Amino acid sequence: MAGSDQAIIQKMLDKFYPELNDPSSTLYLPKLIQSKGYDPDSVGNLPVGSLPANGGTSGAQQICAAVAPFGEAAIPTPGVEPSIDLTDVSIAGLSNVKVDRPIAGGSDGRTITATAEFLKLASPLPQQIVGKGNFTLKQQCCIAETKTTCKKGVAPLNETGKGTFTFTITGGTAQVVLCISKLAKDVLTLEAKSVEFKPTLPFKITVDITSAPEKARQGFNNLAEGVLDTDKAQTAIMTQFNAVLNSEGRLDGFAKQLTEQLDDYLRDNHLYPFNGGFASLF
Repeated sequence: MAGSDQAIIQKMLDKFYPELNDPSSTLYLPKLIQSKGYDPDSVGNLPVGSLPANGGTSGAQQICAAVAPFGEAAIPTPGVEPSIDLTDVSIAGLSNVKVDRPIAGGSDGRTITATAEFLKLASPLPQQIVGKGNFTLKQQCCIAETKTTCKKGVAPLNETGKGTFTFTITGGTAQVVLCISKLAKDVLTLEAKSVEFKPTLPFKITVDITSAPEKARQGFNNLAEGVLDTDKAQTAIMTQFNAVLNSEGRLDGFAKQLTEQLDDYLRDNHLYPFNGGFASLF
């Protein structure tokens, strides 16, 4: 490939990446993740939003029945989906990871694509990825005219339940795309372009909505778990998680850490410099 550094970058990657999977190496990735404070990792808020109440319809009916004014009946407002938000989320277990052979590509050979596999390594590394945090579910009810219609001109009942949640993931992968933004004598700088985490679906989620009235609490829990026990809901959660991973600050921090590790490796193993034509002196 004319004008491409692919061959020399691939050669460098093939020398470097086995260190990430070697428990005796100072570059062993599980130890680096733990030492850098990424296991557990605080990821903040995951605003999932509105989702169909698949399997949780009876939960919505329980909620509305429990909060109906005396002498009235209430039903879930037709066409209004429950809304879910996860806040103060932390995730533990991501240090159980190994890296497949990265591939150099792109028109100049400086784009690097790597796949990481999670939960493939033995104990004492974590054997599950566990997310925990706070949970808010909003369900709209209306005063019933019939079993399926609302009374006209009557304000809806906007019910909110808050509590805690836990999800448990038993497998997954992540694809990381990097590029070499600077390449010159004694200089190699990485830029992180994207990270996409893909857990094995479905994963287990449990909730405990502690703010709901006792008579409505089980209905809130049933509705929440019914909504969340779907590929659509879990994909929405991971979409928000990946948005956090791909925020500018996180990508920059990840690239900086990886650049430092790679730079140290190249210097320690006398694999620098690159000459003016970017041909490495291996």
